[in-house]
Amino acid sequence: MSIYGLIVGLNDLDNRAHEVFSRHIESTDTKRSIIVQGAIIQETLDLAQKSEGESILSFPSGNIAAFLFLSIKNYNGSRTRYPLTIAFTLPVQDQFRLYREALALRKLAKVIRGELLPYLTTYSRFKDISSDIKRVMTTKFSEGRVQEILNPAKSLLGIEDISAEKIVTGLAPLAMLNNLVPKNLDQAVYALIIGLPVAVVGVDQASIHIVMQAFETFTPLRKIKRLLQTGEIPGIIDYGIFDLIGFTAESIAKSRSKLKSFVVVDLNKGSVQRGRKNKYCEKIITDLVDAEAKSDKLLKLLSKRRIDWLLMNASALTLEGNDNNQKVVAADLIKKIDRDTLYLIAKILESKNSVVFKHILKKNSLRARIFKALF
Repeated sequence: MSIYGLIVGLNDLDNRAHEVFSRHIESTDTKRSIIVQGAIIQETLDLAQKSEGESILSFPSGNIAAFLFLSIKNYNGSRTRYPLTIAFTLPVQDQFRLYREALALRKLAKVIRGELLPYLTTYSRFKDISSDIKRVMTTKFSEGRVQEILNPAKSLLGIEDISAEKIVTGLAPLAMLNNLVPKNLDQAVYALIIGLPVAVVGVDQASIHIVMQAFETFTPLRKIKRLLQTGEIPGIIDYGIFDLIGFTAESIAKSRSKLKSFVVVDLNKGSVQRGRKNKYCEKIITDLVDAEAKSDKLLKLLSKRRIDWLLMNASALTLEGNDNNQKVVAADLIKKIDRDTLYLIAKILESKNSVVFKHILKKNSLRARIFKALF
């Protein structure tokens, strides 16, 4: 099992980033990047109001992923503040553990912050603060103590059961999904938008739960039927009634034959099986991940707006009227929209207006590609 790296960083009164303490992180550039990114996020989160926040980020150049705990406390009741970043790191391929053990990491970060708080709120000289923080981290937070708390992530922190629901709180599900599945994620999003079923396969229940929550972001206008399947699988389950199913490693082996109609997202391999590439879906993933980093309200608004736009254009092609009139409307739409987006709209239309669906395929030379999208 990978050993957690640990870094404590401060920003001085000129907002310059300083490494105060670190362990198991070799790259100076990576350490600086983590502290600088922490300061940027602190400004974004407006910690002046909340005093603390957190984020999980990857730093590919250093092959590291980090859980950042961010805190700002005023010095002696004045306006002087030293932004504090406490970060736990793992190799980027183990990033899923940061989400799975986020509750324990958060609690440990708060324990560390509590030990450092007297120096952050009493001293005025940055040099004195840095010196005492290094001393506290060296004497009170040895590698043995940190690993004892985090592996497993329970007991000393009083965590007996880290449920998936608790882990989801405060995290960024879309960012996690995007990092776990860096390629072909648009194929799964495409499937969900047009109504094809998706199966998520992973090692642990918590990460699967978070990923399934993330996928629901792409279906804001309909209530999807979902199932999280663990352990032994009852033979009576009809998978055909579900839109989204999650499987742990031990429960997937006997189910593969029942998933031939599903687009399969394998979190262990970071891959997507079946499905169809689509540039509109690629763009919506990027936009929603960015929105999620800013606020939940913006994420929900943008998600609804993007899917609304697709359905609005599809609805315009299902209005009453003869086939020729509908073809005129379709022709006007064809002039304004790129081929991938148009094809997505056509797939939404397929069962509702076969005439317009076939017309769009014919006019855009997509007829030969239709077979690749059918499962």
